Amino acid sequence: MRLLRRRHMPLRLAMVGCAFVLFLFLLHRDVSSREEATE
Repeated sequence: MRLLRRRHMPLRLAMVGCAFVLFLFLLHRDVSSREEATE
């Protein structure tokens, strides 16, 4: 299991990074849409 984890570490890192970027993007979009609604 340890070898498998170590081998897939870059893949997991990439997945986490993609999820983080997606989360930031959604958060930013939500905030901008909220600002437009308040104005």
